[in-house]
Formats: sequence, C-alpha cells, structure tokens
Amino acid sequence: MIRGEEDIAFSSLKYHARLGFDRIIVLSHVEFSFLRQCVDVLRAQFRDTEFFLVEIPALEFSARKGNFINHTLSAFLRGGEENVIYCFDADEFLATGVFHSITDLVEAYQEFIGLSVTDPACPPSLATLPWKHLICNCVDNNFGASHKVSSDALSREFYEIEEDRGKGDKVIFLKRHNVWVHMGFHWVLDDVSREIYESIEKAELFVRQYNLGVYHFPLRTEAQLKLRIKTYQQSAVSSEKYNAIGEYLSASDGERALQQFFEYATASMPYFSSWTAAEEYFDGRLPLHRLAQFEPFLVSPRKFVGAVLSNPMNAGQT
Repeated sequence: MIRGEEDIAFSSLKYHARLGFDRIIVLSHVEFSFLRQCVDVLRAQFRDTEFFLVEIPALEFSARKGNFINHTLSAFLRGGEENVIYCFDADEFLATGVFHSITDLVEAYQEFIGLSVTDPACPPSLATLPWKHLICNCVDNNFGASHKVSSDALSREFYEIEEDRGKGDKVIFLKRHNVWVHMGFHWVLDDVSREIYESIEKAELFVRQYNLGVYHFPLRTEAQLKLRIKTYQQSAVSSEKYNAIGEYLSASDGERALQQFFEYATASMPYFSSWTAAEEYFDGRLPLHRLAQFEPFLVSPRKFVGAVLSNPMNAGQT
C-alpha cells in the first residue's frame, strides 16, 4: 500500500476476495487506519476468507521490502497445504478468464499439465501472467477520492490497451520453503542460489489458451498521478529518475505538461503514433524517458471491454 492508492485499495481487495482466496494478507507501511476500515468491512462480507493486516514502520519498508513480503508469507502459511500464492498491488486485478474462482483455475491447471501442485515435480512458478492495462471509459476527478471504503472501480467500464501479450511478468506460484518471491520484478527465485524458476511450456500454453492475465489500472486521476510521482520522490531520494520529474514539474510549464500527459494517456484513442512523436510534442517540457512505463498509454490502440471487474467471471472475457 503506497500513498495515492486509497481510491482503489478496497476495490482490489474485494475483487480478490470474490475469487475465493482462503487468505488475504494486507501488507502496508502507510495508511494503517484506513486499511483497518477496509479489512473490517471485508471480514464482515466474506466470512469464509481470512484477512490479516500487517503494519510495518514506514521508514524501514523501502529498503527491506523483499524481506518483509517473504517473511510475512511464511508466517501466515500453514504446513501441509498447497499454498498457491498470488501477490498483487492495489491497482492490479487477477483476470482468471473462464474460471469462476482461483480454486477452479488451479484445478484446471493441474489437469492441463498432468501434475498435482503437491507433486514435487510441479514447478514453483505455476503461471507467468501478461499485463492487460486498463483505461477508465469515464475518467473524472471524483473517482480518485482518497480514503474511500468503496468498490466503485468494480462497476466502471474500461478500454483495454492492445499490446504484445507475449511478455509475462506477474506470477502465481507455490510458496515452498526454498522459494523466494521478488516483488520488484515479479519473479520467483531459489532462496539460496537466487536463480529464477521458469514456468514450464505447458504452463505458458495454459495462460494463453484461457486468456489469463493481470488487469492493471495505474492512471485514474491527474491528482493521483501527481501524488504517485511525489511518492516516488519521497521513497527514492537518491534516484535521479524521479527527482528529475520533480524538477520538471516545479518549472513554470511543468504542471500543464503533466496535465496534458494524463489527458493523452487516458484518451479513448491513442494520441500519438509513436513514442518518438510524443517526445517531440513535449519537447523537453516533460522528461518522458523517465515515464517510459506509461508508453503503451500514449501510443497503443485500445478496445472497449466494458465492466470487466464487475464480476470475476467476466475477467478476461473480452
């Protein structure tokens, strides 16, 4: 949980609770009281799901994020269980394709590859999932109200950005004693050698055949984008990448340039034909090379996909 995600956190937690996870662990270093409200409401709504909130001192989190995540997972797992894990940020939603629940998905996966997840031969990395970036069909500044225990996002309609789905980047995995998850790069590693566990070929076929993925919704309001950049500056003081953005935004034309960037990135049709065209348009008024993660939002075609978050059964069906 980072600053600027309060508008989407409850929707994300509720969405994944509906997918039928036995246990949802909320790991946070900020906004403790708000997340307590979210967890209290969800505990009442989903009595078969266990919710845990782990609060970590903010000053320690960035430098030790990986340790906190992996040790927290280990603390809440139960011996002898299958321990299928999916880690997600507040603006990410697991798209399970035709499967109504995470249990249905795992059962189908086992049948597809011909191995039980309890079999030692079953690889820790069950599925490497591609991103499916979303743009809200109706972007408005009321949507991004902070500290909102509301699932508004789940009923919204979206455009999906069309891009190469060949690159997988988010994992569903088995948390065994020797498996370490790297949240920054979304890999699972051997705890000793730190070698990456690759998904098997059948797992990749499974993901493609059933259109699995992760709906990612990082651009919701202009104010939220500004707060996100401010958070980057605070958490990466030594990084020239985000400090450079801050310097540009403090210039006379910086605020207007960022406003235009948000408008063009959330338009229903791509505004620029290429990343180069976008850089030429902003012509130094905004350091786009520091915002390269949002390149598809400026240049990639969109397709209207409707309210794909309204019901887990709709996720992935476009």
